[in-house]
Amino acid sequence: MLSVWPSSIKNYVLLINIVFTIEAVGWAQQATNSTVRMRPALVQIVHLSGDEYTGFVESCLLIHEDGRFHRELRKQESIDDRPNGKWKPVEVFEGKLSSIDFQNLHGLIESPDFQAISGTIGDPDLSGRLVFGLPSVIPHDIIDIVAASLIRVNSSQAFEVFMPTAHLQGPLESFVRWADSWDKEKRVATVGVQANNCAISSANNGARQWIPQTNLFPTLVTRTVTSSSNDPKLQVNGKVKIRLIVNVDGSVAPLSVIRGINPFMDQEALDTVKNWKFEPARLLGLPIASRADVEIKFHKR
Repeated sequence: MLSVWPSSIKNYVLLINIVFTIEAVGWAQQATNSTVRMRPALVQIVHLSGDEYTGFVESCLLIHEDGRFHRELRKQESIDDRPNGKWKPVEVFEGKLSSIDFQNLHGLIESPDFQAISGTIGDPDLSGRLVFGLPSVIPHDIIDIVAASLIRVNSSQAFEVFMPTAHLQGPLESFVRWADSWDKEKRVATVGVQANNCAISSANNGARQWIPQTNLFPTLVTRTVTSSSNDPKLQVNGKVKIRLIVNVDGSVAPLSVIRGINPFMDQEALDTVKNWKFEPARLLGLPIASRADVEIKFHKR
């Protein structure tokens, strides 16, 4: 439990208790030295999949505006159809997309419908599907996550898809299919190229080797508290419990009240939480969405 302690607002004191469900793990991974010449990035895709027999497979792909790509592939070791948590040496692939692949991708991501995509698609509940206590976390069930980010001159975009998601349609379905198809193509690893975790920036800044660790909870970074009026309807003792999702960029996804006081206090609690920012939970370095229950306690002053 993470507690944010008293914040006085006119006639009451607001105590905020944040109770996180354990649904995501991870660690902060950073770039190592890279031989890749950095250009503006068109898109960055991370595909993390696995099951209880093969362990995790992580593929990251960085595509530049000239069509060149840098891809890294990491796999967990598996002995007798059981992963042991250790990782095989990373494979690095570099080259240039075919003109057809590049045109298909570029046309897709420039679609207005595609640029409207953000947040999390699917159910981010990983509870019960991970095993801890080994050199690294391993999957206990099927896990399949696709995360993508685009950096443009005047805008950026990030979203995450938890598979399988039967209701995918339109540009999102096309994008996931494109990424999955491209990821499955057989390629020969490039010799002499160092892994850099598909970093967009070549700056090292104290970078360290990719070593999986665990981090159980997203962390509250900033919060804003709305002002309260003197309306008697807002001068009530009680607790409002809110369920939310912390997105991959640390923003708060659509909220819902699962235990309220009255419509006025419930809305006050929702307004309090909706602009908070978090450091997202991470699974093997991948920022992932995670569910959280937030309890807002009002004390009449």
